[in-house]
Amino acid sequence: MAAITSEVILQAIQSKKQGKESEYITFVNSLGALKLGSEGDQFTAWIKSLKSCVHAMTKDMDLLVGTLLRLPWITMDDAVCKEYIEFVCTLVSAHPFYIKACLQMLIKQFTPGPCYPTNTYSYLHQCIEKLFLTMPMVPKFLVPQLSAGMPYKGRGAPFHEVYIRNVLHVTSYVPEIASDVFRLVIDYMLKFDVELPSFIDSEQEEGRGEELFPVEMEADSLQSNDFNLIGRNAAKDHSLFLGSKYAEKAIIKNDMANKLDILMLLCFEHIHQSIHTSDGKLIMLRAQWYFDALLKVFGDVILPTCGSTHVQFILFYLTSLSDIFVREFLDFLWSKFVDVNTPTILRVTCMMYMASYVARGKFISLRLAQECISLLVQWTQGYIDEVPTANLKPDHERHTTFYSACQCLFYLIVIKHKELLSALGMDFFRKLYLDRIVTSKLNPLKFCLEVVAEKFARVTKCMELVFCYSILEQNRRLILPATEVQVTVHALPKISNLKAHLSSSVLLDSYFPFDPYRLSRSKIFVEPIYVPWAEEENALSSDDEVEQSVEEDPFLDPSPGFKGLTPI
Repeated sequence: MAAITSEVILQAIQSKKQGKESEYITFVNSLGALKLGSEGDQFTAWIKSLKSCVHAMTKDMDLLVGTLLRLPWITMDDAVCKEYIEFVCTLVSAHPFYIKACLQMLIKQFTPGPCYPTNTYSYLHQCIEKLFLTMPMVPKFLVPQLSAGMPYKGRGAPFHEVYIRNVLHVTSYVPEIASDVFRLVIDYMLKFDVELPSFIDSEQEEGRGEELFPVEMEADSLQSNDFNLIGRNAAKDHSLFLGSKYAEKAIIKNDMANKLDILMLLCFEHIHQSIHTSDGKLIMLRAQWYFDALLKVFGDVILPTCGSTHVQFILFYLTSLSDIFVREFLDFLWSKFVDVNTPTILRVTCMMYMASYVARGKFISLRLAQECISLLVQWTQGYIDEVPTANLKPDHERHTTFYSACQCLFYLIVIKHKELLSALGMDFFRKLYLDRIVTSKLNPLKFCLEVVAEKFARVTKCMELVFCYSILEQNRRLILPATEVQVTVHALPKISNLKAHLSSSVLLDSYFPFDPYRLSRSKIFVEPIYVPWAEEENALSSDDEVEQSVEEDPFLDPSPGFKGLTPI
């Protein structure tokens, strides 16, 4: 093809304006058929010529512009890439209506390419950043394009990894969209997360003793030469490629778990690197911003999602970095739970989150656990006082929030009783007046999951606080199952998708959101701050151990409740 000079380009544009469509289309097709090869110098000259004619590329020249945006410039040398970036920025500055098409072209290349050079993504980000500095309206169009470019769930793990890594990197130079990007990424990960519980259940039903998600990589699953990270040396700084410190050697058992594990690790790493200095010190102001942004995303996206088992651990990790975050998170959950205008299902979910969080967080102080238990006791006893006498009878639909609070209270006592007994003695438990709750006419044990009720009964019997077995036995005689439901509990508190068809009662169908984390790569961020549940035979104190602890009675005054809420 003859040299593409500014005169040739302007002549083709003029032909279009004069109605000579055939000449214009011929020129456009010739551009689309260019064989770039290694002719970098020639292509650079062509781009310079195109840039000088940008003023004539009005809206009716969209066919020409579309063809130019489809050129494989990213596979060319550095000089071509730099010149093309200048062309795109000049085009958008002259004609802002092309901004959407340009962003779409750039974001489309966020996924792995077979012939991409090492610094491919670096140039893509340079172009977006220059557009952002040139056009203030870029953030408005950027997030929808990032959303539209999300790979289909069925694509290979490398596509998901590279795309999300690039999406997260955008927030480093366009901070205005960081909150929206987190919302986008978390919502995307939830699509994988909600599909995992059925896989977990099937693994448990088969009785396998091995770890559910041994996330180990196939030798050809993530080849570092097949796709590249941001910048020339980025592969040295990230963890999911063969030879990196987090990579493992073998085969992953579940495709969805593998992809979610990769994405979770990306998010953990991104947050960690963004809020810490190079020597590992927490940047509190930046961490506070991340916490505020992610707490809002949690309330809007994660909390209403049924069946999420891993994504919420992003908040679990972030809150572990500061006691301030811990109390703010608990206050968020508690405020939603006590708000009567919050839908009942969300109030119950908030209570499950609160109990699971306090039980599982290694960073949760004993004093804070004490406050949470005291607040639950205070609320449940206040609820009993406020119920009219006519309604003071077992009714799952009418008193759902009460039963969820009781179940979480019993659950926390089971989990924390040894620590509380050792530190506070029996006075703390006696002043809770648990018998008033347990023996209430609302009969909370009737609606608790059996595993929680049985373990609570054992603990309170050992401590001689309240005798629950007679109530449990009476409830069993009154409740005749319409169908037999076989439930296998491997470890408290793993409860998911548990439904029983009962003639006169309905169990609380709930789960504890911070059940054990099953993703092998990303769990490196969770394990150090997580309290695992011991084996059942070792989980509870023996009667002798409890009785021995009861003799020790060092009572400490309860501290103020979190965020101004005062416990008993």
